[in-house]
Formats: sequence, structure tokens, C-alpha cells
Amino acid sequence: YYNKTLDVFSVKELDSRTGGADMAVAGVPETLVFVGDGVTGADQVGWTTGSSCADPSEFLPFTNEYGSRTKTMFLNRTVDAPRGSRNESNVTFQTTFTFNTTFSGLTPQLCYKFRREPWHHYNDLAIKIGWLTHITAKSQGDTKVAVAEQAKSWTFTGGHVQDGDQVKWVRGSGASRHFKNDSYDACFDDGNRTMPLLYYDETDERYG
Repeated sequence: YYNKTLDVFSVKELDSRTGGADMAVAGVPETLVFVGDGVTGADQVGWTTGSSCADPSEFLPFTNEYGSRTKTMFLNRTVDAPRGSRNESNVTFQTTFTFNTTFSGLTPQLCYKFRREPWHHYNDLAIKIGWLTHITAKSQGDTKVAVAEQAKSWTFTGGHVQDGDQVKWVRGSGASRHFKNDSYDACFDDGNRTMPLLYYDETDERYG
């Protein structure tokens, strides 16, 4: 029956414009690009920690790019290809959303709705919600004090804090402070997420 056809839709992968596609930092806007067959701006997305996407009222709430609190949102059509995307077309579809810090440590899975089709649960497409909750000085001294030219260790805890995370102190205005290694990797040396850090102040300035 050559005149009887069927379109098969599927989300194949996620790409990110703001970092890794499998991680969102709580309180920070995350922009994801949805790559697949049949993806359009008429589709909707949501996130769940349950085993089903049948009831959108049970989805995790988030804040959309317009500042509204919601549990679902439509995709936005863009005309430029995202970083790292294998999509051959320069037309892509994305969403920008922000999770609340109360969801730190969760790993919700994607719920996706193609046009008028029912919601589909993609349990292999999930996003970790990370958030740093505590910093504690492991070595002697105050957690909020570092002595120039003297090594000190801190312990980092929070949702999805893990080996390979990076740490850098910044000024209150957001500019980087001075380090001997400006892109210092926080490769933790034990299960307590502890890293030795050498604070280096070339100008002998004091920062608040």
C-alpha cells in the first residue's frame, strides 16, 4: 500500500548551549536542544522523577525563560546550530528553563509530547540537578579565610557534586581572582570531595 504512510517520531538526544546536556545547575537557566525525527515547535516538554508521563500535573515545576512557573513548555525554533550538535540542519528546537534549588540532587527524566500525540517517557534521557550546599575547611582554620602562599583544603558537598567538577574563587563582581593555575581542576582526592587549593594573590589585595 504505497499510498498508506506512517511518520515515526522520536527524540534521539539532547544537546546543551549552556554546558553538559546531562546536568543543570539549580537556580541557573539551562538551555537544551532536542535532536530527533519529527521534532517541531508544536511539541511540549516536561520532567518527571516518576515512572510515567501520563499525568502532567505530577511533573516537576520549573521557571521558563519568561519567568513564569510551569510544569510543561513548548519548544522554541532557532535558526543556528548548537555547539556540538550532530544535527545537519541549522534549524533547531530548544527550551530554556530553571530548576529550583529544592530539587538539588534529583535526576528527572524527559517527558515529551509530539503535537497531539500522548506524552512519552524517555527514561534514558535524564538531567541531573546539581547544587553546592556546603563548603567546609578540612584543614585548620576558618572556612572563609585563606592565607596567601599557603595550601588549604576544603570539603564540598551538595547535589551531584562529583569528581571532575571545577572550582574557582571569583571577585564579588564576577571577575576571576589570581591563581597560579587559572583553570584549576577540582580532582578530589577522596570520597569526601576534598581538594587542596593554593590561593595566590599577586597584588597583595584583599577581597571581600
